[in-house]
Parts: sequence; C-alpha cells; structure tokens
Amino acid sequence: MLETVWAFVGMKDIKMYYKKKRLERYITKRIMQLRNEICKQACKYGVVDETTRQLYAKYKIKLNELNGTK
Repeated sequence: MLETVWAFVGMKDIKMYYKKKRLERYITKRIMQLRNEICKQACKYGVVDETTRQLYAKYKIKLNELNGTK
C-alpha cells in the first residue's frame, strides 16, 4: 500500500508543470499569429487595427506574468 502512495506524491506538481507549459506554448503561438497579422496590416494599409494591438499587448503581458518577468 505504501508503494502506491509514494508514487503519487509529486503527481500534482508534474500536472501543473505540464499545464503551465501547454499554456505557455498556446500564448506564444497566439502572439506570433498576432505579430504576423500586425505586420501584414502595417505593410498593406499603413495602419493597424486597434483590437489586434490590444490583443497582442494582453497576450504579451500574460506571457510575462507566466514567466515571472515584467
């Protein structure tokens, strides 16, 4: 019985680590999509949509908070 209990001691930490990494990958991918969209709009029209800029800033702040940087 004790062998099975010790096997699950660190499982919550491991799950949280993978959850954090998955979220980090999603946010990074979304930031790259938004940056690409911003560059295309800037080159094509000379202006960038306000919603796109706000989303880019929001995701960039979230990624910095997730990594622990400011």
